[in-house]
Amino acid sequence: PLPPPPQQPPPPQGTSSGEPPASALAKVLHMRQNPAAAAAAAAVTAAATAAAAVAAATAVREPACGQGGGVRDAPPEEIDALRAQLATVAKQNTRLASVFKAKIEEFRKAVQSLMGYRVDLHEGSCYHLHLGARGVLRFR
Repeated sequence: PLPPPPQQPPPPQGTSSGEPPASALAKVLHMRQNPAAAAAAAAVTAAATAAAAVAAATAVREPACGQGGGVRDAPPEEIDALRAQLATVAKQNTRLASVFKAKIEEFRKAVQSLMGYRVDLHEGSCYHLHLGARGVLRFR
């Protein structure tokens, strides 16, 4: 004789369709102040604020673009005054450069007459002291 077929386990109590009982299902915890929801709300608020700022900047920029950038021309008197001031400053710089050059030359001659060394100023704030045709002393 043949063995009897295996029997199916009986369905769990409380269900008729073979689903697991309610106690075996995962439980869901609903939080009153959900941190993820708070972060999402903050992101939405920040995005709305940024969109409002962009709209305001665009509203300011649009009329300026249509009118050539919104740059005003300076009055000719102001331009002439600034050009005169520029010429004065350039003249002062030229005078200072010539006076500075003369004072440096005077310093070189004084050092040479007092100590016998000739001072050469090179780039990089390096001074070369020459005693006749002999070696060079360098100070940094």
